[in-house]
Amino acid sequence: MALNGYVEWQQAVSSEGLSLRTGFTGVDAWAPLDGLQPARSGGLFGVSVDTWLTRNARLSWGYDQRFGPRGDNRQLSLRLQQAF
Repeated sequence: MALNGYVEWQQAVSSEGLSLRTGFTGVDAWAPLDGLQPARSGGLFGVSVDTWLTRNARLSWGYDQRFGPRGDNRQLSLRLQQAF
């Protein structure tokens, strides 16, 4: 069993104007990230517990908490990895 954790701080280094227009690409999907305020900073804290179920299967449970002016969102995750 393993316990993992991280803390992350996010802040815009520079921007032009008041509107930040950007996007991301992944798995044949594209979405704009309009309306973000680049001057806002914020952090993210996360922990996870990983354990091997079998030689080829691993189970992970995680918790993430965002804090600061960007919002106070929480997320739980459960992941099963199976090698074949």
